[in-house]
Amino acid sequence: MKTIGKNFFSILFLLAILVLFFSPYLFSENIPYSGDFTGSDLTELNLPLRFLAAESFRQGQVPLWTNLLSNGFPVLAEGQAGVFYPFNIILFTLLPFDLAFEISLILNFFLAGLFIYLYSRSLKISHFGSILVALTFSFSGFFIFRFKHLNYINAAVWLPLEFYLVEKFFLVKRKYLLISILSLVLATQFFAGSPPFFYVSLVSLFLYFCLKIFLGQKPEIKSLFPKLIYPWLLLGILVFGLTAIQSLPTFFNSTLSSRSISLSYEDAVAFPYKALSLLYFIFPYISGNPAFNTYSFDIRDFGIFWENNIYFGILPLLFSLSAIFILFTRNKNIKILTVLLFISFLFVFGDSNPMFIAFWNILPGLKMFRFPQRFLLLGLICFTVLAGFGFDYFWQKLKDWQTGRSKVKSKMLIKFLLPILIILFVAVDLFVFAFKYVGALDYSKYFSAPRSAEFLAQDKEYFNIYSVNWPQAWGSIKDLSGGWQNNLSLFIIGRELIPPNLNVFWNIPSAQDRASIEGGMLNKEFHQLTNRLWVESWLNEDENGKIIVADQPLKIFGAQNVKYFLSFKSLENDNLELAKEFRNDFLPPLKIYQNKYFLPFAFGVFEVKIANSPEESLELIFDPEFDPAKQIILTSGYNQPVSKSDNPQGIIKMIDLKPGEISVQADFSDPGYLFLAQVFYPGWQAHLDGQKVEVIRANYAFSAVKMPKGEHNLIFYYQPPAYLVGKWLSLLTFFSLLVSLVFYFWTLKVRSIKN
Repeated sequence: MKTIGKNFFSILFLLAILVLFFSPYLFSENIPYSGDFTGSDLTELNLPLRFLAAESFRQGQVPLWTNLLSNGFPVLAEGQAGVFYPFNIILFTLLPFDLAFEISLILNFFLAGLFIYLYSRSLKISHFGSILVALTFSFSGFFIFRFKHLNYINAAVWLPLEFYLVEKFFLVKRKYLLISILSLVLATQFFAGSPPFFYVSLVSLFLYFCLKIFLGQKPEIKSLFPKLIYPWLLLGILVFGLTAIQSLPTFFNSTLSSRSISLSYEDAVAFPYKALSLLYFIFPYISGNPAFNTYSFDIRDFGIFWENNIYFGILPLLFSLSAIFILFTRNKNIKILTVLLFISFLFVFGDSNPMFIAFWNILPGLKMFRFPQRFLLLGLICFTVLAGFGFDYFWQKLKDWQTGRSKVKSKMLIKFLLPILIILFVAVDLFVFAFKYVGALDYSKYFSAPRSAEFLAQDKEYFNIYSVNWPQAWGSIKDLSGGWQNNLSLFIIGRELIPPNLNVFWNIPSAQDRASIEGGMLNKEFHQLTNRLWVESWLNEDENGKIIVADQPLKIFGAQNVKYFLSFKSLENDNLELAKEFRNDFLPPLKIYQNKYFLPFAFGVFEVKIANSPEESLELIFDPEFDPAKQIILTSGYNQPVSKSDNPQGIIKMIDLKPGEISVQADFSDPGYLFLAQVFYPGWQAHLDGQKVEVIRANYAFSAVKMPKGEHNLIFYYQPPAYLVGKWLSLLTFFSLLVSLVFYFWTLKVRSIKN
């Protein structure tokens, strides 16, 4: 009972520190903010995806698809949205969006502290030592620098709990129960939306499991197989089954996306972790602070600041090193953690470690991910828990020194006041460190509709927008502001450009997606077309900085249903009309241009151009002789429709356009093709007058259907097989696990009654 009380007050103390840290945001309209290279993954990636998912769930639908990004985007399959993460479903569906975000963030920090506290206590670290571990872990640079990567920290917080469950696995007889619980935790972590950190956790967990066997139990060779293979085989089956509803669509989508292009070794180690990065453990801002725009190192030489920096305090670092050098031979848990720490840095150093190339070639799954320094999560757990051991060692030395002395005040000082002062000192150090990086963004101003969105909302026609050179615009604003700690008002003005993904908050479809510039889950062909369009459209500037735009890219954008271009720079082409201009303080005017080549979302075409390969199709699109308003590019195997009219017509009426379903009425004077300005993606099906018809890849990356003459009703709907198979597999696994657990506890009860 006494231990339970101490644990309760320890957790309450951690919660109080957490509330204190977040108090500037809890009692204002501000939210924590940090940037990236081209914006913020918080406001332009993570929050928009959660918004889309929450809106779908409120309408009683699973968020499989959205029309608001990239001419159609598979939200669920993308993975980072965390669609099935339980806390995302509960918080973002039921609560106001800003409150849901703040609670989600606080919950992450609380769970990080709670889980590693439980793990530390399972290793016999004292209550005060475990509080220190929890504090240094949850407020370390790993989490502070990843405010913007909400999906990363959603996933990362679960690894200490998984270590705790492994620890319990070796102590209890009911191992099936522990494996079942561990499978549920791993599934929850996978649903959080970060495959890289799920992978890091799996590798870390397996290494920890092996070290517990080899260094902890030292089994005979013949007993290794059942002790090592059986638990992981069962665990793998359960986790795969539970996560299939997400993992199968994500895996299938990755084979179709730009991620299907194999990641080369050079790309994986392009942003290194050099030995100099170890200085971050002592001087977190020795290379400058991106929040003040003072980080000037070349990331290909010195690495990315927030990937390489996990500062957790100087005093805890000293405790960690003391545990390693003093207690390594005395405590098997310290020995295991030290070996694990060493292994983690063999990954972290990447190409600087000659052994990493062997890891790359041998370890399954490693070739799928960049940034081997994400194994710093494992290193951080080892460091902070070792700090708990080191703290306990010195604290015990002081208490031993005090033994026999009669002064009550001196005993109270060492037993209670000293550890509390040390913890508060570490908390102040980490708070000061954190607030040098994290900015405060006015949520109500940032997510309220800018003037440009209000103007576009006046146009009731369905259309897409395109934000010209938005990464460069954000970088310029960051330079002008001196980072995001100095003047976030310019960032609020900058959203007039409506950078991709931010558009979803105002229900304005965009032909872009933020993640695409980093090889996100865009359809591979659409991604390549987007990159080619960027090169062909926006690189030709005159001496005054005006962008000279050629006709053919505008025609292609028109076929993509792009009606408006938003730009801080002037655009020049006779077929671009300046529709609106908004003056800004300190920033250039935001200009909105109307594209005269704009075409509706669905239209009829009657002239076919045949391409013998996807590469030829891409080249034909950029041929000035190609007119997407009259012609369609198909691969070989499709015939030219026979037109009897000199001027064939296709009249299209849009009946319904919503995520995952499109209904149109079409009246074709002659046989032809109905072109959709929607990315071609497997899983989309079409029914013409109730009969299933083929959805064809057209114009390299888009969709079309062959149409007969006359009036017809056409319905498109999205039913990805990977999701359907995964859904039933997950349901089957979950209910099988539930039934087996009920049977397990029932048999235990029967045995106890008999005994």
